[in-house]
Amino acid sequence: MNNQNSDSIIRLLAMGNLLGSFASVQAELRYVSECKLNKSTKNNISDKDALEGLIKELNLKDKESLKNWQQTNLLSSDKGTLLEYAKYRYKRRNIIAELVENNAEALFLRYKDRLDRVLYSFLRVSDENLAYHLYYSIESEEVEFGEVAAKYSEGPESKTQGILGPCDLTVPHPDISSRLRTASPKQLFQPFQVDEWFVILRLEYRFDSELNESTKQVLGKMLLNSKVRPISESITKEMMKGFLEK
Repeated sequence: MNNQNSDSIIRLLAMGNLLGSFASVQAELRYVSECKLNKSTKNNISDKDALEGLIKELNLKDKESLKNWQQTNLLSSDKGTLLEYAKYRYKRRNIIAELVENNAEALFLRYKDRLDRVLYSFLRVSDENLAYHLYYSIESEEVEFGEVAAKYSEGPESKTQGILGPCDLTVPHPDISSRLRTASPKQLFQPFQVDEWFVILRLEYRFDSELNESTKQVLGKMLLNSKVRPISESITKEMMKGFLEK
């Protein structure tokens, strides 16, 4: 690719706000390529095992399904390219496994707020007296929470009858998350102030995460992303610097 084409691609990526995503892909490729696996991990994998591992990871039925996936994703029909990708994914899976191998439980507790999911009802008004009036009406079951939220809430949640989520506990305001973290389903909270608003909150459902193989995969990917992020930021700066200096 010549410099003119390269500059055009960088410009298009920047205009589409995709430069960071492009840099992240490059950064992950670089990190996985340079990472040294533990001695206990199988460093050399056969073509057969690499392809079978990729089929399993992609939840495909057989090699014919893999061929269709290959075409759909515009991956070169050249067998060598597919094998290179399959072996890359194999190494990536092993890196993820190694990142959580000896400290899965500690990582699970550390990132539990990102793994758990909550669905909750929420409304906000700017008048404290109105907030308490609405709260007592909901508590006494004179009115439904959703009906009140749709009519009185002064935020976009009025469009969803006050229902927000499911989301992890890092998404809501900290004062809201702290209540949801220890709440029981259907627990209704008295009005409390968040910034300029008086908020009424009720936990609907909690989806508690468990430490299993699926969760370990999520934790491993989170750790891999944290390893890749500084490289990605560096690549982005390099691309922008090279582009602006021309």
